[in-house]
Amino acid sequence: MRFEPLFHLALFSINCTFPCRLKDNPICQENGELESYCSSSQPNVSYSTPLNNCQPGTCSSEQILSPNCICAYPYSGTLTFRSPPFLDFDNKTYYSMLEEGLMNSFKSHFLPVDSVLLSHPSKDSTQYLELSLQVFPSGQNHFNRTGAFSIGFLLSNQTFKPPKVFGPFYFVGDKYEHFENSGKFLSHTV
Repeated sequence: MRFEPLFHLALFSINCTFPCRLKDNPICQENGELESYCSSSQPNVSYSTPLNNCQPGTCSSEQILSPNCICAYPYSGTLTFRSPPFLDFDNKTYYSMLEEGLMNSFKSHFLPVDSVLLSHPSKDSTQYLELSLQVFPSGQNHFNRTGAFSIGFLLSNQTFKPPKVFGPFYFVGDKYEHFENSGKFLSHTV
């Protein structure tokens, strides 16, 4: 009995019941990349955590409105998910699950967090899902050093476990410049 390598088989048609992406696949090279599944482009997805039944106000410069309509200086960064198995990035349920998971993790570690805001979902050049994350302080308009460091640590050392549907992730925190010390703001990278 003789076995032929799998790549010798000819594919005549592709019927995807979900969004397929086969860019740089031999079938796309043979067909001249005319089919939609041969494109690397992803649909534009727009998402931002909605307000929690509150009336938005106007914030002073550099402060940002939280989902609870409180003006504050959030701790922010980018969550990058290496291989989320879901393909429907328009499904807001996934983002709600992630927001709830983040809040539960912050609360279970007794961190001073009022709310989280996820926004700007996109795929990077490696097809990883990137989400902007803003974490808002509870009880004041800024985090102290301990709060900011603890949030960064919880996310960067992966103490936080996202819902399984998101798969593995990493977090890159932005520079946090809003520590308060005797009426002056100090700059420090977290």
